[in-house]
Amino acid sequence: MAMIEEKEGKERDKLAARIKQIEKQIALADVPPDVDPYDKKAIGKYFKLDVKEQFNPQLSDRLRARVKIAANAPPGERELRVYTPAGLSNPIYFQVGSLEETLEREPNDDHMSPDLKAVPVPSVINGQVRPGDIDHFRFQANKGDSIVVDVAARRIIPYLADAVPGWFQAVVALYDEDGNEVAYQDDYKFNPDPALFFDVPETGSYTLSIRDSIYRGREDFIYRIAIGELPFITGIFPLGAREGAEVDIALSGRNLPQTRLTGKLPKNGYETRHVSVRKKGYRSNQMPFAIGDVREVFEVEPNGTPAEARAVKHPLIINGRVQPVGDRDVYAIQGRKGETVSIEVIARRLNSPLDSVITLSGPGLDKPARNDDHVNKDKTHLYLGAGLVTHHADSYLLHEFPANGTYFVEIADAQGKGGHDYGYRLRISESNPDFELRMEPSGMHIAPGATAAFTVRATRKDGFDKRIVLSASELPSGFVMSETVIPTGSDSARFTITAPKQIEG
Repeated sequence: MAMIEEKEGKERDKLAARIKQIEKQIALADVPPDVDPYDKKAIGKYFKLDVKEQFNPQLSDRLRARVKIAANAPPGERELRVYTPAGLSNPIYFQVGSLEETLEREPNDDHMSPDLKAVPVPSVINGQVRPGDIDHFRFQANKGDSIVVDVAARRIIPYLADAVPGWFQAVVALYDEDGNEVAYQDDYKFNPDPALFFDVPETGSYTLSIRDSIYRGREDFIYRIAIGELPFITGIFPLGAREGAEVDIALSGRNLPQTRLTGKLPKNGYETRHVSVRKKGYRSNQMPFAIGDVREVFEVEPNGTPAEARAVKHPLIINGRVQPVGDRDVYAIQGRKGETVSIEVIARRLNSPLDSVITLSGPGLDKPARNDDHVNKDKTHLYLGAGLVTHHADSYLLHEFPANGTYFVEIADAQGKGGHDYGYRLRISESNPDFELRMEPSGMHIAPGATAAFTVRATRKDGFDKRIVLSASELPSGFVMSETVIPTGSDSARFTITAPKQIEG
């Protein structure tokens, strides 16, 4: 009996020592910059204030890093990675801004508390949402101000490491001095991060709140909130243009210093660029703008029926809008028997809220060919051609004309919606079989003499179904890549790269 009690006593002592070690690790890793990590009283005071700190941390590792930003660093997103002897981590986004930055200060759960932190306007608020947490911030606004609250949460860490508690779904609200809710937003168009627009009715003090939609939380539920009379673009038109062309882009939004952007595009190939505007030193949100390599035209109304359809000669890209609500646009093309036509909508990929649906009708077709959301053939709803877009709403058709004659291409919104921002680029061309490759992961650490495995995924376009042979002719000296083939009917293959035991340089 004595031996059993002695053993249990030792186990308790080990557990107590382990608990102290864990508490010390948590304190050293996560104390604020202004708290001395070797001052036990200061650390104890900090953790007494932070009632949401969980004894069993949900994230096993924490790292505090100091980042120095150059005074002339242009605003925008950067990739931040951690490099260790075990390799290079996945990237996360680090944002460089031009506004004054402020940090959340707990406790701030009560939106009527007189001790809430007052934040300057404009500024960027940095914070995190713990389980059941609601964060509040007080600010002053004048009657007539057009306040923009732009939340960056999901777009900072779009894919969390595990499924519990799930993605951060931020919601924001504004309260007046009497505690009445005067504005609320839980998303922006099809984006999960909210953007709230508020025209101030009276001069006074207002309170901003942010939380998870179902009160989840964790250390990586982080956010950055830009607040103030900030320029914010809600839509552009057209969504793109041909390389080398003169462009005149119409802008819509809030607090914009201008409503048009003009200029000439470079003649250096087609790609997607981004447009933005500046006001009082602050750059607005960025909108993607596509640069194409074929002839482009603009929609001409009325064109809602086959009788009104504009005749177009492909290959071309049509820039148009589904406007007003319930609108549909119809275009007439000439088809030859046996010819294969490729019809593609580029809209959601360019931040258009359009959930497109396209229909092809004409001679020899028993029923119209139709496509709503183009997804992978294995029905996983993962379309790699759009990158990591969680809801790919753009449409695509590849169809062989059964007869000679006039065919009609119709585009509309699948939900019957429409409006000023529902722009699209409709590409109509002959079939041009091709493919794109994406490597997963995009980078990996390989130790000297070791071998690392990668996956290459192919996005097949316009019916391309041939085998794809992969090779590497420009690897560093001594590195060897395995022979790899993506066979017909497959969209992926694995390959390896072996590093030499001695790496030069």
